[in-house]
Amino acid sequence: MHLNPFYQRPYKLSNPGLWSREDCDTVVEVDPSPHVCRRGCGLSISDHGALEQLVEFFYEDAPKTETKVRLLSAIIGGYARYISRTKGVEFVNCGGSEFEINGAVFGVPYHTSCTVSDIPIYQFTDRPLRLQYHPGLKIRDNYILDDDSTTDIDPLDIAGLISLADGQASVIHPQNDVYKTHVMYPIDDCKKLVILTGFVTSTMSTALKKGLQTLEPIIIHREVIEISIDMTSAENSELFKLIAGFVDEGIELTQHKRPRIPRPLRRHS
Repeated sequence: MHLNPFYQRPYKLSNPGLWSREDCDTVVEVDPSPHVCRRGCGLSISDHGALEQLVEFFYEDAPKTETKVRLLSAIIGGYARYISRTKGVEFVNCGGSEFEINGAVFGVPYHTSCTVSDIPIYQFTDRPLRLQYHPGLKIRDNYILDDDSTTDIDPLDIAGLISLADGQASVIHPQNDVYKTHVMYPIDDCKKLVILTGFVTSTMSTALKKGLQTLEPIIIHREVIEISIDMTSAENSELFKLIAGFVDEGIELTQHKRPRIPRPLRRHS
């Protein structure tokens, strides 16, 4: 257990956009050992449709990085939607949009996210979007991640991992009371994708929400993959397999769903 750096801190200063480097180091433990996220397989894309056009735009001659990010976001969302439909599960492009700490709620930035059968799994974000949520840039020496870092985690990505875990906690009760979530962002002009995998305990989330004196840090793993997409065999790309693996995670978590308590029927006199 670690001392909670936000214990008795005013809620306005608990905004993750204002966290310091020391705050992040206390809340997170980065596991440097090699980690590979689950990969899905056995699927094929029979109708490329709009996805093929998105990929063509993505590989056009020198499009702006911000344009590449929007296209990559749409491609990731398209993969998740297609895979979910193929597997017969519900996909929603939302999840983990709010982070609660010390009784206050703050927004979490992302371009696209994935919720499978009501269970939030991942978010996709990037550095320019994060910067819009760092309100203290000009007035406070808060900590902002250099995306090339292999050990440090941006505080808004930490908030994203926790907010996804909170979303899972409202739907499922997993083994060992640990929630597994993911945040992704591109680096190297969208040539590579960083995947952060967080393991968040319910006690950690509760400590932040209620401002308890101690907390259990999040264990985070980091993986980097090459972004290479060929629509003639998209299902063989690492990106497609990665998203398929995330959808499979969501499907498996449905077995841990909490039973729904039926509402009592109203009696009419």
